[in-house]
Amino acid sequence: MASESVVSAESSVEASVLKTSKETTSMGSETLDDALRFEELEKRRWVTTQDNNFTGKLATRLQDSGKVRVEGVDVDYSFGQRNGDLDIVTSKYNVEVKSGIGRNKLKLNQSKKNLEYSQSQGKGYILYSPKATRAQIKVAEEDYGIQVITDEKVLLRMLSQ
Repeated sequence: MASESVVSAESSVEASVLKTSKETTSMGSETLDDALRFEELEKRRWVTTQDNNFTGKLATRLQDSGKVRVEGVDVDYSFGQRNGDLDIVTSKYNVEVKSGIGRNKLKLNQSKKNLEYSQSQGKGYILYSPKATRAQIKVAEEDYGIQVITDEKVLLRMLSQ
């Protein structure tokens, strides 16, 4: 499944670059490559072509908080025989962003795949949906085991733990 979203030219380092090879340096646990890569990530302005750049702007705000290091946006993955994409990737969490749902049915098929993939990677998974209703949150959490967050400040707090 190819994602239609793209990261802007300002952020030309692709998510695959995040898996740089380790070289021994005297920088402690981080390598020189890691330090340069994270410095570039911290300056990045994320841009996506879907959802009127809601996800890109959110990722940039999270990054700019200084509490969260966003490692990728709209990252495609293959997991077993399934493909998917993650909206925001950090070192500890994968986040799916649903910018508009309101009273419409919250589709959780992608969320279930993302949860399983995140667990296989040893990461937590969060569905961020500011317009989700209480009923939608209840279904996601009780029937699917998916944590739903509707407030950006709460999301920031969770990702910065």
